[in-house]
Formats: sequence, structure tokens, C-alpha cells
Amino acid sequence: MNIAMLTNNYKPFVAGVPIAVERLADGLRANGHTVYIFAPDYHMEDAEETSEREALLESLDTTAASGRGCTFRFPTTNVKMAGMMPLPLPIFGYLDSIFSELDIDIIHVHHPVLTGNAALHLGRKHHVPVVFTYHTRYEQYIHYAPPFKALENRAAKEVLDAAAAQAVVDFTQYSIVQRYLNYFVNQCDLVLAPTQTMADYLEPFDLQTPIEVVPTGLPAEAFQEKPQATDIRKKYLPADKRYLFCTVSRMAKEKNIDFMLRALAIAKEQIGNIFRVLMIGDGPEREALENLAKELGLTENVVFIGAVANDEISTYHQACDLFLFSSQSETQGIVLLEAFAASLPAIAIDATGTGDLIQSGVNGMLTSADEQDWADKLTTMIKNDMMGEGLSLKEMGAAARQTAEEYEESRIATKVTGYYQRAIGKKQSMSEKALNEYFWPRLGIGTM
Repeated sequence: MNIAMLTNNYKPFVAGVPIAVERLADGLRANGHTVYIFAPDYHMEDAEETSEREALLESLDTTAASGRGCTFRFPTTNVKMAGMMPLPLPIFGYLDSIFSELDIDIIHVHHPVLTGNAALHLGRKHHVPVVFTYHTRYEQYIHYAPPFKALENRAAKEVLDAAAAQAVVDFTQYSIVQRYLNYFVNQCDLVLAPTQTMADYLEPFDLQTPIEVVPTGLPAEAFQEKPQATDIRKKYLPADKRYLFCTVSRMAKEKNIDFMLRALAIAKEQIGNIFRVLMIGDGPEREALENLAKELGLTENVVFIGAVANDEISTYHQACDLFLFSSQSETQGIVLLEAFAASLPAIAIDATGTGDLIQSGVNGMLTSADEQDWADKLTTMIKNDMMGEGLSLKEMGAAARQTAEEYEESRIATKVTGYYQRAIGKKQSMSEKALNEYFWPRLGIGTM
């Protein structure tokens, strides 16, 4: 099967969608399929990627492409969405010129705009089904759009009534953004939701397109022991501290890191100065969060590590005792699964995605979206561990590992292949029906 994956962001950009795209592509390739990834050009040369692409383009002159596939980088502007992702130039022509040579069986798109629009265009032109993964609660990201950012700033400065500003945001979120998403989804042949909770979230929208639940898989290396973890623990856990926690997140507004810091300040008052937290990740809010940590008296407790290569994150996980999470905008929470694979239990707000993975008191703890509740439950976990009451963090970590094993990459790829084949079969049946009912009769020809 020849599969085209279209995405608005991809490595080296670090985020959940690029990870999901890469892992699914790897799993499909391991199962013998050819996957072509179409992603933005970040103007950062990757020798291996370039070599694979050039070899493929040379082969197109003489024979049909085969093998693993490659990554094509479409041209982008210097303008960045959300401060980081480059805005593509018009890409229909670029994609058309390549698609006609690749004999694509199915298109899998990971965003509803830009590459999403291109996917629908290509699907119609080449008569192939379009699959869309609903990775993100997009209505929660409109604060990145300049008009709404300005609206928020004016409301914060009391130049504009805060209630009126929120009313505009709410209208845009649920009337404009969601209506467009419904329209887009209904143009696709299949929708994949990363969790059952996300599938349930989509149900009230009365979508006509079939929805299946397909989580992001975990590669085999996510389960491997990392000897370097000992060195990381020695480096970041001083003698006067007992516990090392971590979180992995883009430092952005929707990730709710400020909530976590305030809750940690409460927990520190309850259990004392016995922990340190590694904040892994980067983003537009990092400086503001560092300042907030200082204001809250967490200078000794919180270390902002910055971005870490995805293949190194498991080493940090294995160095720690507990994974902290406070985002409410996830559809799955890939970082939770990665922590579980490293036998690391988690504490998280009960929201879309987290509730599908965490069993409170078994492999972690779920809290309400209340800072005091989050802090109280963290305190309970630590006191239980210290006093030998209930499950220890190590025992909860073992249960977390068992949860993660259900999400092994090759299992997920096999599941997706079945859905692809069903979508292709349905598209072919619909095409044959259209020919037999409309096209051949108009030419005076009977059913073929």
C-alpha cells in the first residue's frame, strides 16, 4: 500500500502530532507499506532525509517507487503560526506534481486546514480516500490568532470588558471553528480519534463520517532500560531532596503549566522542601513560567531543562519517581504513555485523554481542575509512599508499564492498516456505483 501523510508540523519541531506521524509511519513501514510524509520545510538540512528523497526522485524517472518511502518538504514562508510553525506557501501545485508519480492508495492528513485543504483537493483529483486524525481540540487554540491575542491583551489591561471579550472568543470557538471542523470532517472518508473520550466528544456533532479509535503507538525503544538515567538522577536530585518529578510539555498557554506551578507551591507547604521537578520542553511561555516559579518560591524545586530530543526523554523518565501533568487540551496525552513505558506513574487533571489512561490509585492519580485538589492528591501519593500505605510509587509504576504495553507501535499500525483497507474498498465501491448508475447510462452503455 502506498500511503501519503500530510501534516502542518513535523520533526525537528517537537510536539505531539509530529511524534504521532513519525511513529505511525514507522509502524506501517515495518509492516511492509510505503509511506510518503509531506511536511513543512524548516530550512534545516537533514542529510539522511535528503538522500532518501533524492534517491526516490531519481527512481521515478525509470520505475515505480517502492520501499520505505521518504519525506517531502513543501515550501514555507518566514511567518510562523503560534510563534513556531512556519506558514506554508500555496502547496497545491507542489503536491500535485509529486502525487501524479507516486500511485497513492490513501491520503492520511493530520490537520484540518492548510494540508487539510490540500488533502481534500488531492483526494478528489486522484480518486483516493482521505483519512483524518482528530489530534487536537482546535477551538482551544484560537488565542494564537493575532485578533484574539489582541482581544485578550486589551481585556487584561481593562481597555475592553473582559466578559464581552470572552463572549467573542466563545462564539468563535463553538460557532465558527467547530462549524468548519464539522464541514471538513464530513468531506473525509474516515476519522481516527486518539482516544475513546475524544470519539465521545465528537459524537454530539452528528458527523456523517465513520469514526474509529486509534491511539498513538509506542516504539520498542520506549520500553528499553536506560543506564544513563542514574547519572541524570544524581545530577538533578541534591542530597537534601528525596523525590524527583518531571513533566514533558511545550511551554504554552494551553498546556496549563502555571496551574501546576501554583499547585506545587501548595504541595511544598504540605510535604516540605523534599522534591525537585524537571520541566522538559520549550515554548513561548517559558520566560513567564520561570518568573512565576521564582515568585512562588520554587527556585530550588523547579528546573527548566528546555527541549530534549524525543529519543532521550525516556532516560529522563527513568530517572524520576513521578510524572506531573496539568494540560486540559490533550486528545490523548502521548507524554503520559511515554512515562508509563518507563514505569513512571502519573498525576494529572481528569480531562480528555488522561482519563482513558490513568486509573486513580492504580497507575497514577486523577484530580479535578482545582489547584488545591491537585496538590492534596500529590501530597497523598508522596505520604503514602513514605509511610508504606497503599500502593507505593514503584508499584504504581509497574501497573503503568502494563498499561503502556497495550500501545506497542506495531499493534497500532496493524489496526490502522485494516481501517485503510476498509476505506479504500468503500471508495472503490462508491466509484463503481456512480459509474453504473450515472456515467454509463448517459453514454448508452449498460452496467460494466
